[in-house]
Amino acid sequence: TSNAATYAAIVRDASRRRKQMRVADELKALALDGHKTADCVGMLEDLEGQTGTSHAVRLGDTLDDYLDLVEARSDGTAPSGIPTGRPTLDTHTGGFRGGQLITVCARPGHGKSDFACQVVNNTAASGTPTLIVSIEMGMEELQDRWMAQASHIKHSRLRAGEIAARDWTQITEGVSRLVDIPLYVHDDPGANLATIRYQARRIPGIGLIVVDYLQLMDSIGSHENRQTEVAALSRGLKRLARDLEVPVIALAQLNRGVEMRHDKRPVSADLRESGAIEQDSDIVLALYRDELYNKDSKDAGIMEAIILKQRAGARETVRLMYDPTTSTSKSQTAVAA
Repeated sequence: TSNAATYAAIVRDASRRRKQMRVADELKALALDGHKTADCVGMLEDLEGQTGTSHAVRLGDTLDDYLDLVEARSDGTAPSGIPTGRPTLDTHTGGFRGGQLITVCARPGHGKSDFACQVVNNTAASGTPTLIVSIEMGMEELQDRWMAQASHIKHSRLRAGEIAARDWTQITEGVSRLVDIPLYVHDDPGANLATIRYQARRIPGIGLIVVDYLQLMDSIGSHENRQTEVAALSRGLKRLARDLEVPVIALAQLNRGVEMRHDKRPVSADLRESGAIEQDSDIVLALYRDELYNKDSKDAGIMEAIILKQRAGARETVRLMYDPTTSTSKSQTAVAA
């Protein structure tokens, strides 16, 4: 009996090996029959889920560690969330924390890609290994945005090659800011959950994953309709965040219903194609620029970051100063929603 735990581990390992061999045989059969690679990847993910090692614990056994955490929070030594670089927004969210799925949503042109690029730039510049999976934009466009942020030269000028002699000093300084930061880019229009997980696991000490954007991801396997397909994608990203214990930021499009209302500020129901995105997300952050709808807006140059959902905090609207020419935003003031 003293070796019971060891024997149980041997039995469990043998069971896992049998499952692996069974799946391997099935994968071979699928390949011979000409099935899609995505179907095979789905079987591997199912196998991974069946072989998890987590187990239930009694609450009382966790309270000593919890008290240590509360004490660390009290004296300021507890790990903090990853900051966005906008202090007023970080005040309301506490930063983005490991295991969270954060959905940043907006209509086209409101700056969600710029917001994400600045977050990953700030995070990597602090020394945290960061992965951005770019499905919508290519490497060159991303480089233009990051150089615009680092050099404060308009990215339209960078793209057009309108570089004056005095600009080269700023560009050189921008390169020096970007060259050594641990920022990894996976530029893949066909990215899916399996490829994102694979890329993330190859980065030592990864601290943040950004996907641009969710509705463009390829799905794995077949689905009844688009809603169930998007739901599977959002659940997969949430699982990835939990498995790797890092925050995952997913950009998402809002549907056209926003355009039909008098007040075009987004609400949760505007998330395109699936309510599961809101359900799976720990934070839903919507971006809104009034000047895109009202030519005489008093809020020209202002981006509103509207916290539509937050599991561990209140809903707020944070006003950011936004310059689309250099893809940068910074804190202004915060008001209650």
